[in-house]
Amino acid sequence: MNSEDEQELENFANEKENELVDKYKFLITQNLFYIRDGLVQIRNWLSNFIDVREKIVALFVLENLVFRNFEMLEKAMMRVLIKDIKNIYEKIHNKNYDIFTWLHHLKYSKNYLNIKFIAVDKSAITQSSAVVARRFGNLVNACYMAQNDEHIESALKNNSLIIYIDDFLGSGKQFGDFLGNKIYNLSNFTNSNSHHIYTPILAMTKGIDFINKNHQMINIIPSETIKLDQSLFNQDALDSFFDKISIPREEMHITLMNICSRYGLNKSSWLGWENAMLSVIFEWGCPNQTIKLIHHEQNSTALLTNKKALTYYPLASRRA
Repeated sequence: MNSEDEQELENFANEKENELVDKYKFLITQNLFYIRDGLVQIRNWLSNFIDVREKIVALFVLENLVFRNFEMLEKAMMRVLIKDIKNIYEKIHNKNYDIFTWLHHLKYSKNYLNIKFIAVDKSAITQSSAVVARRFGNLVNACYMAQNDEHIESALKNNSLIIYIDDFLGSGKQFGDFLGNKIYNLSNFTNSNSHHIYTPILAMTKGIDFINKNHQMINIIPSETIKLDQSLFNQDALDSFFDKISIPREEMHITLMNICSRYGLNKSSWLGWENAMLSVIFEWGCPNQTIKLIHHEQNSTALLTNKKALTYYPLASRRA
């Protein structure tokens, strides 16, 4: 590439950086985007990248972040509560509630409804189940939240409507393991006529297909879905990002891998779990399908170049 082309890349990167910094400055001031140190953290993260192609890859990631905060979490939960779960409960019990009465029973009536919510405990790293449970507690009475195996056994015995709450459904294997280790082994499971609903906030279609195939008793109701062709570097996203110039997808991918290699990021998860290549950030942390470039935090002396440790500044935390 000649010097004119290089200068064109530099100009594009500078313009795009200014554009995105202005965008995130607005989002942060409106409480629509949150990371620990705000714009300072974004600028520190961008400083990790040493040449214009790396900077362009980073800016592409920044433009295509999928961010969900606590307020969005609660709104998504509320939509599921007043529509999907309400409709299913009414159909099972042949009853009809207006929304005000339904929400009143959920929030203030102790054990009036034959319903139980279970936070899906999948990861000791992000502890996202605890976060989701706390937020869900703002919407429903604590008596409807299963706190232990005894509560779940009782719900199975009473043929309750059981709702599994979660922030993210990836491949589906972790949720499957949760069912196998936590639910299927309970003594009341085999003879129970309970109905089971799984309500992740974000769900990959791959995970939905896995659960539908392997756990057919589960009715999956996600708030949002992520299709396989929505991973990072999909062609629609690239076309939207580039205007006057373009860099081939293969070159963007190679540059990303070179960055990961230089900073010693865990090679097995450079592209996220099972190479999902997502750019999802929750206010409370990142799912393991998110690329390491976003949340890598091991800034120690794991990798030495010329006897000097390379420090990597993360954009977000794996666990908030």
